[in-house]
Amino acid sequence: MRNKTLSLSAAAVLCALTIGTLAGCGAVASFTVDGVSIPEGKATVKTKGAASEIVDSGATVHAKANAPVALTLNKANANVICDDSTSEIDIQGLGGTVSVSGACNVVNISGFGATVNLGAVQDITLEGASNTVDVDSAETLSVAGVSNKVTYGKVTTIGRVEGIDNRTRVR
Repeated sequence: MRNKTLSLSAAAVLCALTIGTLAGCGAVASFTVDGVSIPEGKATVKTKGAASEIVDSGATVHAKANAPVALTLNKANANVICDDSTSEIDIQGLGGTVSVSGACNVVNISGFGATVNLGAVQDITLEGASNTVDVDSAETLSVAGVSNKVTYGKVTTIGRVEGIDNRTRVR
């Protein structure tokens, strides 16, 4: 599920990295992932073997056993429920808030400016820029990218921490 094609203009990426603080940064009306245009305030959900589905902000997504889910946000919010301890979720895109509950195995977070709240997760990989993550517990946490912030309750192993200005701290 990690091989996605995300099409953004250079200006959109620069604005996303600075969270719109540069002069001339406006809203990113839409962007394209794997040929699907995602309007602002929406998200796409893609489950292994299925076509992408556009969902409204606030949608609830179920991650089922052995069926990885890719969730791409465009300033949208979503709730993810892991229905099985083998659930895998990829969260990407621009902005938005995602709350994940249930017994998740793997959560991969990339993209720009997302806020992700996690319960108990086996493995977390955080990449991208300006993401904020709060996790109750995890077996392994790895962080890369630029200006990501992670707050956690209990993490057994801190894996790689690299990139620029990434911060991890215990609650």
